[in-house]
Parts: sequence; C-alpha cells; structure tokens
Amino acid sequence: MLTSRRPDASSGRQRAFTIMPFARYDDLAPIVAAWARSFAEPPNGPRLASDLEAQVIRHMQSPDFAGFVARAVTSEHGPQIGDILGMIYGYSNQPGEWWRERVAMAMATDQVTEILNHSYCLSELGVVPEARRMGIAEALVATLIAHQPHPYVLLSTRSDNRSGKAFYAATGWQILLPSMSFGWNYPPYDILLRTTEQSPPVHKGRV
Repeated sequence: MLTSRRPDASSGRQRAFTIMPFARYDDLAPIVAAWARSFAEPPNGPRLASDLEAQVIRHMQSPDFAGFVARAVTSEHGPQIGDILGMIYGYSNQPGEWWRERVAMAMATDQVTEILNHSYCLSELGVVPEARRMGIAEALVATLIAHQPHPYVLLSTRSDNRSGKAFYAATGWQILLPSMSFGWNYPPYDILLRTTEQSPPVHKGRV
C-alpha cells in the first residue's frame, strides 16, 4: 500500500492519499461511482456507471488483471481511509481480445511481434475532478506498471484529449500510433506506449 501527501491544487493544502488494490470480490459500486464521475465530461464522457461496471467485471477475467484505487486519508481521529479519489486497471494483451486485435490491424508486423505480443494494456485511468493535479494519476500509473509483467505498456486515448495527452507526455509516454480508427462511429484515438527499464528500442509507426 502506497501512501502519499500532495498539495491540493485549489487550496495549497496538503492532501494525503493511499493506493490500494481491488479485486473481483470487492464491492465495485463505490469504485464505479468514482470512475463515472471521472468521465462525466467531454471528450471522454459522460459514461454510464452500469456500462463501466459490466466492463470491469469482464476485464477481471483477463490474464494478469490488476486494479488499484487511490483513497483519501484523513487524520482527524487518527489515520482513517476515506473516499475513492481515483482508479486504474489493466491486463495482459492477448490474441483474440477486441482492443488488442484492432490495434494489431493498425501496426506493422514487426511492431506486433516485438511490442504488442509483449505488452500490457492500461485499460482505464480516472481521477475525480476535485482531486486532480495532486499526483494521484501519476501514482496510480506507477503502481500499475510496477505490478505488471511486461516490458511494454500500451493505452488508447482520444486524439482530441489534450489534457490527457499532456499528462502522458509529461510522465514518459510516447505516441506509437497517431489518430488510429477503432472502426465506424469511433473518434480517432492515439495509441501510447510506455517502456520499462528492460525494454529494447522501439520502432514507431508503420513500415
């Protein structure tokens, strides 16, 4: 369990939070509620809590699933674990999965062999509005990466998600595939890549 104290961007006060894992037998309702609040506004929302719950339950069956939440820590009467401020989860990319197969179609053959086949999917990351710019997203990403087994981590974010892309660029992610299409009626998405210390050099774009 990771505990951190970061300044509140709106007030300048320190706000403590802790990172904790979640699993399929946990109560998902408060996690999904915070998740839905994180995606309540464009360009990434709004998203229905019922859809999000069904999605995470399905993804929990995937290989190497790992999920974490950031929870507030209060100290008024001694350390107390409080509200969920953010969440993240991911799983290993495996042949046959919807996301993985569509990304594979946009990649060059050597990218599939060298990167996608040895990668982890960061599927969802969200922080509630009042807890942003306090280091929570960065702490969640670092925790997930530390608990996954692959040399590469991939994610997709909308190409028009300027704030999200700025965060990822500032924390070590690079664009592997720009403006990718997941199919009819989907907006363009960028596929982002994060390498770990043991990762070999990466070839970007189609060849």
